[in-house]
Amino acid sequence: ALLALAVALAYYQTCAIVRPIEQMTPEKPLFQVGYKELYPIAEHVQNMQEQVQETMTKLEEKQLEFNTLADNMSEGIVILNDQGYILSINKQAMRIFGLQPGENYENQHILMANRNRELLKLVDHSLAGQNQDLILELDGRIYQVMCNAIGKAGVTQGLVLFLLDITEKQQQEQLRREFTANVSHELRTPLTAISGYAEIMMHGLVSEENVQPFAEKIYKEANRLITLIGDIIQLSQLDESTGQFRWEQVDMAQLAEEVVLRLQSKAEQQNIVFSCYTEPTVVVGIASVLQEIVYNLCDNAIKYNIPGGSVTIHAENNRLVVSDTGIGIPAEHKDRIFERFYRVDKSHSKASGGT
Repeated sequence: ALLALAVALAYYQTCAIVRPIEQMTPEKPLFQVGYKELYPIAEHVQNMQEQVQETMTKLEEKQLEFNTLADNMSEGIVILNDQGYILSINKQAMRIFGLQPGENYENQHILMANRNRELLKLVDHSLAGQNQDLILELDGRIYQVMCNAIGKAGVTQGLVLFLLDITEKQQQEQLRREFTANVSHELRTPLTAISGYAEIMMHGLVSEENVQPFAEKIYKEANRLITLIGDIIQLSQLDESTGQFRWEQVDMAQLAEEVVLRLQSKAEQQNIVFSCYTEPTVVVGIASVLQEIVYNLCDNAIKYNIPGGSVTIHAENNRLVVSDTGIGIPAEHKDRIFERFYRVDKSHSKASGGT
């Protein structure tokens, strides 16, 4: 009986001693300690807890800043670990890979985001310590993918993928190459003709009665060359906005009638019926540029028309339409309608003039 009583009392006393310690919490350990002997330990625990909480708050703020910055970038960013698993991916990268917004792809392999073979090969090479770039085409867009390894002492601990949309840049580069080729062709033709005629005359191979026709041909080709150069300069001014252009209210109906008067004789020479139906149509723009637009449309409508055809201008309801019975543009060339100096039939250039 005494042994049982001693055990019961010991158990009760032990629970009473341990209970205040068990009731300590990481949030407020100092205020729940029942023994002053434990105050130093409790205070130390509380200080450590406050430091950890402060560190966690700073990390969360940094993480929020990074996520906000990454999600608002125009470039795609993907961070991978040393096994190729996604640690972080921003919204732009998800859009590029065609992933559903809101889904969590973290801790999944990059293979789950995109199965492009070239991209996976790039990741494998970068994990092996070989930083590489890649031009990748996805869903009709062109991207430059840069993969940089992160690590210490030559050991790769992760990767950062940057995906830059260079579609417009590639298209502009392609247009620049084609523009250069087209301009070179247009400039070479009159220069070759001028050089050829001049060389024949220089060697005295032209009879006196043919000197004037040869000189006339040189004169025409030189004028054509001057026109080409003038067009290039004007395009440059429009691109760079270096010209002094004044915006004003322009009556398109009056402008269309002026163009008809300027081109009426040319239309009659080619047996083209040129008519104009207009109502007062006022727009805000640059009068000289608008006039040149309408003139070019009508001039082309006459140049590329059929004998006995017609050209009609309608200006009404804030719209101006030039319609004709001409040869039209083949469907496969319509995407290039605004490409400078591009011609469907380059051999027609000399016959029709213009650029």
